[in-house]
Amino acid sequence: MRSPRTIIIIVCLLAAFCPPPATRSATPSAQLYPVAKDDKWGFIDETGRVVIAPRFESADGFSDGRARVSLRGKGEYIDAQGHLIPHPPFDLGGNFSEGLAPINVGQKRMPLVGLITKPGRWGYINTSGALTIPMTFQLADEFSEGLAAAHQGHISGFIDHTGRFVFDAPFNVSWGFSEGVVLVKSNLKMIYLDRTGRRLQTPPLDDNYNGHSFHDGLAAIRIKDKWGFMDKTGRLIIPAEFIDVGDFSEGLAAAEVSIDQDKETPCQFDEYSRYTVSKKFGYMDRTGRMVIPPQWEYAGPFVGGLANVSTCNKASFIDKTGHTVIKTRFNEASPFYGALARVYIGSMIGYIDKTGKVIWEPAR
Repeated sequence: MRSPRTIIIIVCLLAAFCPPPATRSATPSAQLYPVAKDDKWGFIDETGRVVIAPRFESADGFSDGRARVSLRGKGEYIDAQGHLIPHPPFDLGGNFSEGLAPINVGQKRMPLVGLITKPGRWGYINTSGALTIPMTFQLADEFSEGLAAAHQGHISGFIDHTGRFVFDAPFNVSWGFSEGVVLVKSNLKMIYLDRTGRRLQTPPLDDNYNGHSFHDGLAAIRIKDKWGFMDKTGRLIIPAEFIDVGDFSEGLAAAEVSIDQDKETPCQFDEYSRYTVSKKFGYMDRTGRMVIPPQWEYAGPFVGGLANVSTCNKASFIDKTGHTVIKTRFNEASPFYGALARVYIGSMIGYIDKTGKVIWEPAR
């Protein structure tokens, strides 16, 4: 259910001029939220008041008081007043995290396919725009819990805020540190490492994508095509018997199971597309007991006591009893961040508040 942070496809995640749909994954700050109007992006506050007028080709949410935007085809960073932050020239840039943002010069990609043909050079700037970690890396990720994944020459591993490698680790893909543990992928194998680079013990896992990062002390893992949860000792806490799962948040995790035929839901996506929902998500507690019965096609994490769910292309929000608190007319919704939650009609982004009031109508 969760998209990995990967430094192999770093252009998609870190491109300074990604198209607006790429901003779907960015988390807005509690005060300012990116919005689109007439194909330009700006920012509103939680009341819907335009604080930074739409003038950018794309915009991500604020982090560390800075937001990544694209202006006249170039990647830029702005402050909360919309002022451009001076910085060294760069071609690609990531979001700020822990006061630093990765930037790249010279990366080349194969047209249409998108494969990296020339990695270029990566370094890090601070929130003032000054280069604080030199441009000496072939790949560099955003920081989490004081460390960032990086490749330098023949070395791959994790660096600190000075750019020094804390430990080496061979990997192709890295998910950020969470609760003192990082999940990496090396030659189709998923590996959990602590902050010293020590490998954590796990049950025998499936190849390829077979694990999530730790949340609330547990990590989702896949064994023989089914999902369960382990703790940091590698002990299987919740048996692997679910089709799919989300991460634990506020004591609950979404879990997908097959349902009886008489409980299937017929859906009509449009005039020509019909389908039947034969697998549904509910929510389980930390013992693996399903405390909210399976009834949705998709189920997101609980944030502030509310979770975004959807069935048949209609999104809503529920509380921890499974009661629908907010019904929407939108195709999709993201979890609440601060006072607002993103809602979507296709690729168009809008916002609602916790009463369900539309603060910004989806637009592009």
